[in-house]
Amino acid sequence: MLPSTTSPPTTTVRWGIIGCGDVVEVKSGPAFNKVPNSCLKAVMRRNGDLAKSFAQRHHVPLFYSDPQQLLDCEQVDAVYIATPPGNHKELALLCATMGKPTLVEKPMARCAVECREMIRGFNRVSLPLFVAYYRRHLPKFEAVHTILKEGKLGKITEVRLFCSRLRPMPKERGEGRKEEWRVDAAVAGGGLFLDLGSHMLDLVDWLFGPVPLESVKGMAGCTRSCSSISRNSISSSRSNGHSTSSSSSFSSSSTPKNRTAADVEDQVRMVFRTKEGALGMGSWNFASSIEEDSFVIVGEKGHVKFSVFNNGPIVLTTRKEGKDDAEKGMVVETIGGFDVKASPHVHLPLIAAVTDDVRRWKEAKKAAATAKTKCDVSIIKDKNGDEEEKEEKEEIEWQCRSTGASALRTSEVMDKVLVAYYGGTRDDAFWTRPETWDMPI
Repeated sequence: MLPSTTSPPTTTVRWGIIGCGDVVEVKSGPAFNKVPNSCLKAVMRRNGDLAKSFAQRHHVPLFYSDPQQLLDCEQVDAVYIATPPGNHKELALLCATMGKPTLVEKPMARCAVECREMIRGFNRVSLPLFVAYYRRHLPKFEAVHTILKEGKLGKITEVRLFCSRLRPMPKERGEGRKEEWRVDAAVAGGGLFLDLGSHMLDLVDWLFGPVPLESVKGMAGCTRSCSSISRNSISSSRSNGHSTSSSSSFSSSSTPKNRTAADVEDQVRMVFRTKEGALGMGSWNFASSIEEDSFVIVGEKGHVKFSVFNNGPIVLTTRKEGKDDAEKGMVVETIGGFDVKASPHVHLPLIAAVTDDVRRWKEAKKAAATAKTKCDVSIIKDKNGDEEEKEEKEEIEWQCRSTGASALRTSEVMDKVLVAYYGGTRDDAFWTRPETWDMPI
């Protein structure tokens, strides 16, 4: 790490974005021009016309159709990678090679092996790496964190996660349906569990970590037939997601011979234990008639329930103590207002934290260069018999709560839950061997 600076940094961070899809349009992109001492200088998308359109609509000075062009730009200090996960490792390592601090969209990569390679690449050149699990910085989840920190629930005994999403009706499937890449293992690393489940598991890591979860076990299944999604649509979405594939038609049955990388899990169940001994369970159903999610934390003194994916209130229920039964009971408190306070640019608090970290990192880098020069002078003095000068260094404490290290823990948990479904390992290119996946025929 680099030595910390003694005065507030004044450097403006000039950002470049690789990938300008739907997430960048509202949730994250505009925030780079709204946080202090930050500006969005350049964007990149494979389709040059779309990159130009985004740049014009958002008043971005520079646009490119090749990531290397953006990274070669001297006006770009740091990079936000907003492509599908299948591109994250390659692009992140390219950013590291070019010396650019990087923020990567979640999930960090398709599997933990790729996450570790990314971390090693950034550690090798002493660069910061952050991951866009932005909920750690939203007021709603900070309120839950405070409830736990203040001990209002007492000793935590149970954690329950639930997420259910509608299965697309037949008329909603097939050609032209957006976001099909999210259910293509070659691009996403799995099904919607990696997209939505990762948010919930990252919150578990933040609320109960940073020690990894213990005794993680899981099972997964695919309850739909291969004909539920058009292979042509998958091929098209891979192309839009900066990958390529040949296209053909699905068979209506799922035999090992005709399975594809689109035959991902749509059912996931898991159990785990926190470092303090609370038992947890999770259930994700992406082929349901119910649109609902909940996160429940139960303690000896009370429990809290909230939704992860909407701005609904937090419901805090605590036990009321008294001398007799008449005074005892349960007190229910509703903590709301998050829908009123919510910004459409939900990444903004996280981007503000990352920008502040990159600014301080740049200042510290300058300080380190100056310290090295002084150190070189002191070495010369030492050779002349003068007293040795010693430099005390402090490590930067990141303001961003979502780093490569924390995101790796979430990916490791997901790998443990899904490993049996994907043929016993997720340490290889499992998306190339769907015939080995544990699916009912």
